[in-house]
Amino acid sequence: MVENFNSLHAQLEQIDYLMREDKLKEHGKPQLHLHSHVDFRNPMHNLLPIHYELSRLNEFRDQAMHQGRNNEDVKRTLKLYFKRLEEANEDFESSFWELARSTLDIIRCNNPTLVVKLAKIIEYEERLDEKSIAVQEAKSHYQDLENKFRSIRGSPRKLRSYFQRFEETIEQSVQEMFDQHVEKYGEDFTAMLENLDWIYDDLRLIKNEVVPCMPPKWNIFEVYVKYIHKRVYETIKGIVASEPDAATIIKILEWIKTYRSTMNREMGFPESKLIPPLLDGKESVLIDDYLHIIIRKVEEWMDNLSNTEKKEFMERTTSPDEDADGKYVSGGAAIMFQMISQQIDVAADSGQGRVLAAVVEECVRVIKNRQSQWTELLQSEVKKQLETPEEVPVGLVEYTIALANDQILCADYTEAILARTEPLVSSKYKAKISNGFSQSIDGFLDLAKFCVSIILQSVFNDLKPALTPIFSSSWYGGSEVSRIVATLQEYTDDFQAHLNEYLFETLMEDMLVQFLKAYVVASRSKQTKFKMPAAIDQIRNDVRLAYGFFSQFIAGNVVQEYFRIFELMMTILQSTKQSFSADLDDLMAVYWDTPTWY
Repeated sequence: MVENFNSLHAQLEQIDYLMREDKLKEHGKPQLHLHSHVDFRNPMHNLLPIHYELSRLNEFRDQAMHQGRNNEDVKRTLKLYFKRLEEANEDFESSFWELARSTLDIIRCNNPTLVVKLAKIIEYEERLDEKSIAVQEAKSHYQDLENKFRSIRGSPRKLRSYFQRFEETIEQSVQEMFDQHVEKYGEDFTAMLENLDWIYDDLRLIKNEVVPCMPPKWNIFEVYVKYIHKRVYETIKGIVASEPDAATIIKILEWIKTYRSTMNREMGFPESKLIPPLLDGKESVLIDDYLHIIIRKVEEWMDNLSNTEKKEFMERTTSPDEDADGKYVSGGAAIMFQMISQQIDVAADSGQGRVLAAVVEECVRVIKNRQSQWTELLQSEVKKQLETPEEVPVGLVEYTIALANDQILCADYTEAILARTEPLVSSKYKAKISNGFSQSIDGFLDLAKFCVSIILQSVFNDLKPALTPIFSSSWYGGSEVSRIVATLQEYTDDFQAHLNEYLFETLMEDMLVQFLKAYVVASRSKQTKFKMPAAIDQIRNDVRLAYGFFSQFIAGNVVQEYFRIFELMMTILQSTKQSFSADLDDLMAVYWDTPTWY
């Protein structure tokens, strides 16, 4: 005991020298802000000797204080005597825990030896704690032995709990890294998440470089994962609490999916081991929030677009726009699908099949409403055109052509989105997405064909004055069909220049059917007079003119099939009493639904 007291000062001088040599002290004072001054490449050869000497001195101090515990004067004297030792302990621990907090930086500087030394010191202190605890337990269980054996009566060691402090140091360092990250990006949550991948780099570094430097029983990788995940949880929770916009919500969902996948596949931590669960397991609530925002946004966008388009369609103050091929377009289709495509792409990026399917379902619903609204508007506008043409703006046909062309574009856009979206989801959602888009495509094509019917209504409304005289007295020797064909030719030139090719083919065949119906129905007029054989000659002349016109745009065999009605009509007109029944049977065999009035 006396020798230890006599050598205490010299030993503390040696410890002080070793600390200065390792640059843990400068000018007799401990390094403050060690993190910014120390060279983490320094192997610190004296770290273990310093700790060893301090441990011996601390054990001596504990014994001395224990022996003098019953005398206050002795205790005061000993505290003064050991004051410098306490200062040395404070210097060492201050530096030690700064180094422990910088474990990853030390590894990044390729200095694993220093990390091993830190681990050895922690492990040694833990063993001393365990020994002290064992002695205390022995004392409490075997009071009679304590009185006989002096070793059991040894001084109680003050537990240092180095590994617990090391865990707290890890938690503190992780906290600081996340605090710096959150502060750097502020409210730019998307950037905050996009640049959070450094956690994977750190975990790889810990797994590959830190774990081999520490005792396996510490499960040091699990310790780091626990605190990193805790901060990830709090960061995500903070973003959600700020009521983020739709894009940020999708980014959260996308990031969480990547995080779970990486932690499971690469780090060996399935979702069940990541506690607490991100979003507290209420991911569906966040998805519902996103969908609510999207529904509101898409509806608002679509309403604004529809109001603008309808106003332009009803007022028709200028001619429709033309694309590079001279086809009329309104521009609404491109705008609508730009909005829809953006939302679907964002939803697809989330990696959540449910989110993508729900967004598609909402877009399909909005599209269906839009198609219904256009159908109603077309019906309303053509009705006004037919009933009060003097009160409506011109250009209904041109604007209807533009609308019809837009529907073909919409169908193409929808097919393109379906092609790139369907492979992104599992079979659970694939059919739902496919069916929704298929219904939209059918709706676009139906609306386009309805536009064609509206165009033809306008055309044949203009032809009424020329159709009325057919089969009347003025029809004989007249040129009504010639005027009809000339008018149709003018319309057709315009249609061919400005209407989509597919729709133009459809329109021409529908126009032929409409012409035939109008021609045949003209026979129901009260002014109808069939003068034979002049009627046959007039019909043949009309057929020649009409056939010549329609065969320019429709295949000859198709036109011939349609024009067969004229052959049957002329046969009926030339029937005798004897042949009438057979001729009527021939007509009904082809046109079984011929009405009785005919």
